[in-house]
Amino acid sequence: MHGNASPTGTSGAGKAAGYPLFISYAGEDTAVADELAGALSRSGLQVWYAPYVLRVGDSVLESISAGLKAASSGVLLVSPDFLRKDWPGYEATVIIRDYIEKRKRVFPVWHNVTGDDV
Repeated sequence: MHGNASPTGTSGAGKAAGYPLFISYAGEDTAVADELAGALSRSGLQVWYAPYVLRVGDSVLESISAGLKAASSGVLLVSPDFLRKDWPGYEATVIIRDYIEKRKRVFPVWHNVTGDDV
């Protein structure tokens, strides 16, 4: 079992309230996201990170939406793949909108990108 994965059989959507920090990343950056999620978890933070939370049979869309809604902060692992893919872009839009509306804090982590890329 990974870091903050719940031993209960509840769905990922039902567990969203326990994860105030949502990690958004592109699948190609899983190795870096794993390190980041692990470090944050070891420091005592409860993170919504797909490999920790999602289980076979969960509705991915429902779980991600619930995690985004429940989180008070979002980490955006911004990379070239993150910038070109639709799904991380959707998550970033939700997190940034909530930041603008003063409902979330946002923590961009740049990985292999420059200011010009972003």
